[in-house]
Amino acid sequence: DALDQAPNSSFEELCAIASKLNVWNSIEKLLSTSRPIVERVRDGRLQIHGAYLSASGKLQMLGVHPTQEELIETLPSGEVFRTASDVAVPAEEALAALYAGNQRYVAGMAGQLDAYDENLLAAVTDGGQKPFAIVLGCADSRCPVELMFDGRPGDIFVLRNAGNTLVSEKGSTLGSAEYAVGPLDSKLIVVSGHTKCGAVTATVQTVLAGGDTASVGGSIGKVLDDIVDAAKQAIKEMPDGTLEEQVKLATKINVFNSVKRIIEFSDSIKEGVLSGAVQVHGSVYDINTGKVEFYGEHPELEKIVGKEMPVYQFRNSEYTSRVSSSASHGRSAIARASLQRLTVGNERFVKGESQKADETSEPHSIVIGMACQRVPVEKVFDAAPGELLVQRVSGGIAGKEGSTLFSSVEYSISRYNPKTLVVLADSDSKIVRAAIDQVSGDVIPSAPQRGVLDRVMVSAMRAKMQVDSSSKKMTSAGRDLKIQQVTTELNAFYTIEQLLKSDIVRKAVVEDGLELHAAVLDEQTGAVKMLGEHPALEGIVGAKLTSE
Repeated sequence: DALDQAPNSSFEELCAIASKLNVWNSIEKLLSTSRPIVERVRDGRLQIHGAYLSASGKLQMLGVHPTQEELIETLPSGEVFRTASDVAVPAEEALAALYAGNQRYVAGMAGQLDAYDENLLAAVTDGGQKPFAIVLGCADSRCPVELMFDGRPGDIFVLRNAGNTLVSEKGSTLGSAEYAVGPLDSKLIVVSGHTKCGAVTATVQTVLAGGDTASVGGSIGKVLDDIVDAAKQAIKEMPDGTLEEQVKLATKINVFNSVKRIIEFSDSIKEGVLSGAVQVHGSVYDINTGKVEFYGEHPELEKIVGKEMPVYQFRNSEYTSRVSSSASHGRSAIARASLQRLTVGNERFVKGESQKADETSEPHSIVIGMACQRVPVEKVFDAAPGELLVQRVSGGIAGKEGSTLFSSVEYSISRYNPKTLVVLADSDSKIVRAAIDQVSGDVIPSAPQRGVLDRVMVSAMRAKMQVDSSSKKMTSAGRDLKIQQVTTELNAFYTIEQLLKSDIVRKAVVEDGLELHAAVLDEQTGAVKMLGEHPALEGIVGAKLTSE
């Protein structure tokens, strides 16, 4: 477009024209996709203006889009419906969505999303399906899978049988799961047992009585056969327990037996688990309270797949803050120098000092910060113009793979070859607090807000579960602060995990010495605490990384 408008212009002039056209293009995207933005522009609550910053530092205001009135004539849909063309939801985000949905169900806040929306039904009819999770549940009529996870049509691929079992290597249950993982590209499988399960109770009673499941009439005995091993193990572990206690334990064991068999019986699912793309979790639904107890992945997963899995270990172990005096030390001399420049610059900022920078520096680091941070990132690190490549996004999550925000990180790495990338979290982020509210059963937000919160909820869920299961005594305020702190730090590391899905980023780490560090900005003091690289970095990139 720039060449068409000014074919005889200089390169610098063409760049300026292209930059301004790109501003208009961004505004067009906002006004054609976001219902809340268009509604606010229509009634005057919001104005969208373009601006262009020249190389000289002069800011030129471009005004509103030349065809704004035409653009806002059509009101975009306020909802987002998953169809076959959508990108697959990562297993971690799918699990958080199920967790938050169950929290809403328990809190009486379910059903806010209209399951009978005409646009939704039309979208999944014409556009096909891409469910974000597979749930193997019990056929018991008291366990409504879609309801207990507050799901809509197209969200969950549901498999059900009496006892939520999987025995056959070639049965329809496993084949259906493989279909959902394969052509439908679902990344999460959850096996959900439930309390007061008739099949489990009958099996435990039969074993206690010394009977044989074959003596049970019809095909019911075949159902009980699938649960016998779990019943025997529960009785062995709790020989003096009550029937209720033994059934409760057998229910959990039976769930993990199904988790194990899914992985062992299916080569394609096992391959997905080994690559880290697919996760299989166990859970138990309480038919009295409606709450789902999430038990995580199989405790012996590494033994099942025959491989050490550092990322699995990180996901399933208690997180402790890595803040220390050595956390910011890089593996290479160049990275250490860059981190030192950031640290020293931040110290000047905290003290209210500033260096004099007359000349533009070459960028030595990329910093991904949160959009809600009150102070410019360059100021936080007292950086000279051009010294940092800064990207600020809501939640600190650098977009989904292939998105503009994600691609901009890849471009910066390819273009400037920096040796450090810092994910800068905010100690008091409203988005983090909103994500914590979501995994606590809060009112579901608008579709655009969910696009951000769904990713931050991964860390919020893990933090909440960790703090809630702790035996350490805490005040209510202390608990909330702890959940906020753990969520903040885990979210920075989760951002790094997402960035490392990029071939460009991963290659830069393995071959070119790029280091991805997490950090937290203290909103009160302005001090930045360096958390270091991801604890499971070598497992994520699949290579041994050396230090100089």
